This record gives sequence, C-alpha cells and structure tokens, in this order.
Amino acid sequence: MKVFVVAFLLLAVSSLEAAVVKRQAQSPIPGFDELSKMFSTWADVITTGTQDIIKQVQMEELQSQAQGFVDKSKTHMEPVKAEVNKFLEQIMKMLNNPGQ
Repeated sequence: MKVFVVAFLLLAVSSLEAAVVKRQAQSPIPGFDELSKMFSTWADVITTGTQDIIKQVQMEELQSQAQGFVDKSKTHMEPVKAEVNKFLEQIMKMLNNPGQ
C-alpha cells in the first residue's frame, strides 16, 4: 500500500513538473511569473517530500526484513540450543560424579 502511495505521488509530481513550462517571452498575464515561481517551488517541495517518504518506506521495509530474519534465526536455533544444553548438562554430571 505504501509503495502504491509513493508511486502515485511520484507520478503526480512528475506531471506537475512537466506542466510547468518557462517561457522566454513576457507573459501578458500580470503576476504570471510569480505564480510560475510559486508552482515551481511547490513542485520542488513535493519532490523533496516524496523522496523523503521513499527513503522512509525503504528503511521500514529493511527493518521488517531484518526482524523477520532474526525471528527465523531464533526459531531455527531453538533445537540447537536445547541440544547444547543437554550436552552441557551431561558434561556437568560427569564432572560432578567422576566415578559413576
């Protein structure tokens, strides 16, 4: 879901940037240059924000993958841990009771 939102924002930002066209000639509409600068600034802010969101989503995905790896490792190590504990108990019994 997060990836879909990020993709939608990227598409929106790219279409906004494509829609803003700087012209060489003076515009007959008063205040058009200021409005154009405002939209350009707005597009830059959205682009920066979108990039930040993408980085955050990637970090969250990395963290969840790492957590999954740790959980899987713990699950796989439980039988090994039990066997090592049994082995150590046997060694301790042998050391405490050398004649038996």
